[in-house]
Amino acid sequence: PYGLEYIQVDEGYQRWHGEWEGNDRFPHGMKWLADRIRSLGLRPGIWIAPYVISEPTEVYQKHQEWLIRHPDGRIKRVGPWPDENSDWARNENPKRYGLDITHPDASEWMFQLFSKIRNDWGFEMYKIDFVDWSLLSAHHYYNPSVSRAEAYRKGFEIIRKATGPECHIQDCGPGPVTIGLLDSMRIELDQNYGYRREVWKQYFTASSSSAPAVAKRYYFHKRTWINDADHVCLNLLSLTQARAAATLIALSGGNILSGDRLTDLDPSKLEILKKILPQYGETARPVNMFDTNIHEVFAMKIKKEFAEWTIAGFFNNSLTESTVKRLTTDRLWLDPGKTYIAWDFWNENLAGEFSERIEVSVPPASVVLLAIYEKPEQPKVISTDRHVLQGAVELENVKWDSDTRILKGISKGVQGSSYNIYVYIPDSHPWKQGKIALYHDFPGYTLKMIDEHILRIHVRFDKTDTVLWEINSDDFLIVSG
Repeated sequence: PYGLEYIQVDEGYQRWHGEWEGNDRFPHGMKWLADRIRSLGLRPGIWIAPYVISEPTEVYQKHQEWLIRHPDGRIKRVGPWPDENSDWARNENPKRYGLDITHPDASEWMFQLFSKIRNDWGFEMYKIDFVDWSLLSAHHYYNPSVSRAEAYRKGFEIIRKATGPECHIQDCGPGPVTIGLLDSMRIELDQNYGYRREVWKQYFTASSSSAPAVAKRYYFHKRTWINDADHVCLNLLSLTQARAAATLIALSGGNILSGDRLTDLDPSKLEILKKILPQYGETARPVNMFDTNIHEVFAMKIKKEFAEWTIAGFFNNSLTESTVKRLTTDRLWLDPGKTYIAWDFWNENLAGEFSERIEVSVPPASVVLLAIYEKPEQPKVISTDRHVLQGAVELENVKWDSDTRILKGISKGVQGSSYNIYVYIPDSHPWKQGKIALYHDFPGYTLKMIDEHILRIHVRFDKTDTVLWEINSDDFLIVSG
């Protein structure tokens, strides 16, 4: 109900690379598993490395003429190791080889494989992997006139023809070759093997990390494919790091794949995951694109029928040092002649107002995520704590009626859940005992002033996924329901 669509079975289900039936840990078989996933209201997806063939498989044992070869005719071994003569390669068991799909029979075998996975097993999403060191490692192919790029595109033509136009294909290889055939593209290295420091590096501290990848490839998104900036893996991160990683992937606008064991994710991390679902689909732009190779500021304009606002994420990749981000307003594509207010999403407070310049202090290994509005002259919704885009996916028909001085709107939510909406009040309301300082309960929501300028609407979705609320300005925004 929060927006996840697929369960994707990753590597480890297969008997061998090249023999894709389920192994002993999948005793009911892959069709049963796909049906089981669908019974939960989700769609089945599967990881596959179609060009990798292990020694015990039928393809290797009976059809070695389908395999990639060295210039001297010997069958070429493939693997992620540095070269075939390394200790890593010599000790590998079983040995692996590359499928040469320029051989007509190998091409037909791969078509039948994907046809079976789609039509017999029923999988609807495919993650294609291990291409660089298998198919693309060839010196030449069975058909010597075919280039690497042609072979790679031919492979995706086979996959798309076998699976049909409705399935989602995710590529983990050189995507420009497969434009028009794939749906989404992994845009950076997808390994975070190691402990917390390595996981943090995966997102922020190297030039090949997710943040630089999102920055350098944002313009591909929804033009050539949907960007995939890697899995959301929160389990090993601190709370502030988890917020930063999740925020980054959400701002990418692309695929959100949860890579954690959800049953082991503590409640605080699970809440973070909920706050980035569903994906909005639009990508943030790197504010400091040409200032650095490690990008730390991203912004996007949200345009809805009821409002426009800017979401800006300020990241600090240092594990030990705080930083201050200073930008002129025009760097965020705002008018320096206007005054703006900003709401800090993760800290749940009004961050203040600014005009020509903005200055944001970011603690170590964390993010400050702001919703920025032109300073309003009437009560205005400026945030929620339901979703990191703060109104883009959970609010509808928010309207201010200047005649009745009533602000009203519709909130969407998951049954059994609740969240807060924050309303900016232009006139200051200092705290005093009683009246506006009290809780005011109505069917489905509660109003409470929490700051001189902020009214909180606590919306409850007890037996519904929609709540209509309204507030009357003439009575300090408190009315009977």
